[in-house]
Amino acid sequence: MSAEPLKTAVFGAGRAGSIHISNLLTLPGYFALAFIVDDYPGNMEKTLEKLPPSVRPEVVGTGETSEVIRRVDAVIIAAPTKTHEGLVREALTEGKQVFCEKPLSYEIPVLAELYDLAQSKGVQLLCGMNRRFDPSVAHLTGAVRAGHAGQVLKAKMTSRDSPYPPVAYIATCPNIISDCGIHDIDLLMFMLQEVPSQVYCMGNCFNPEVAALGDDDNVLCVLNFPSGALGCIDMNRECSYGYDQRIEVHGRTETLFMSNQPQHSVTTGSRAGLRDPRIKESFTDRFAESYKRELLHFYRAATGWEELCITRDQVLNATLVTDALTLSRKINRPVNIDAASRTFAPAQ
Repeated sequence: MSAEPLKTAVFGAGRAGSIHISNLLTLPGYFALAFIVDDYPGNMEKTLEKLPPSVRPEVVGTGETSEVIRRVDAVIIAAPTKTHEGLVREALTEGKQVFCEKPLSYEIPVLAELYDLAQSKGVQLLCGMNRRFDPSVAHLTGAVRAGHAGQVLKAKMTSRDSPYPPVAYIATCPNIISDCGIHDIDLLMFMLQEVPSQVYCMGNCFNPEVAALGDDDNVLCVLNFPSGALGCIDMNRECSYGYDQRIEVHGRTETLFMSNQPQHSVTTGSRAGLRDPRIKESFTDRFAESYKRELLHFYRAATGWEELCITRDQVLNATLVTDALTLSRKINRPVNIDAASRTFAPAQ
């Protein structure tokens, strides 16, 4: 087990990459930021403006990828999705510790290959399911897994985005289920410790530009688990009152609720009544702490202090259920899932 900071390269200095870069600077005993790799001058200028004078990593383009990977201990991949698989594979082949924003790949056989490669090289591969590391989410899921709710009857997830993402970004995603829903799918299965046997998805789109892409911005998913528990995921690309992230788990012993987080704790009273503050506006605000905790977990797993908490099977199963829900939405029918063989087919 190493106690030295991991010499680290960050691939991608956009929205997610800049979060990781800022958080790396708060963990100097754990990470040494050596390289930032990005081809977009605008990203680089904004990122470098935020760095203190004492921190000056080498800033290079993607043409230097192989050289950068050879010169570091770990890579953090927040580059465009289409580059993830190739970067992950090259870094693992070189025996580097890898943390990659989801998805590593959209293909289950490719995911299995990447995890097998990591195992063969004796390194860690962390897929960025960052909501797992949020303190409130961790408390709720831990309580459910410990049996405090008793037998779970229903679990409801609300995931409404704010602000509406740029259409140019949405065009890079297969669909809203793969982009947003996979986080909720992962949490549901992690809480309930099982894979659904049947799923159904319905949706529609209120934005003509997104509809032209063949995607939805308003979706409801129902997941039926072997235990009898029902899962419900309410997803939307927009929300007028902020970034709405709520969970309710109804069990026979207890019901657990995770509420939205306000921007501050001051309630204003007047003759018009009481006015609460707005909830946090975006995922960068709501999950700021989870991004930091995720990085720290990556270091601890990479240096042998703890087991990786997001496993190969969990990532493959989340992708399996995402694919099944995508098919259900397409054919407007329930889809049955065989977890053992990781296959699915329309219900008869």
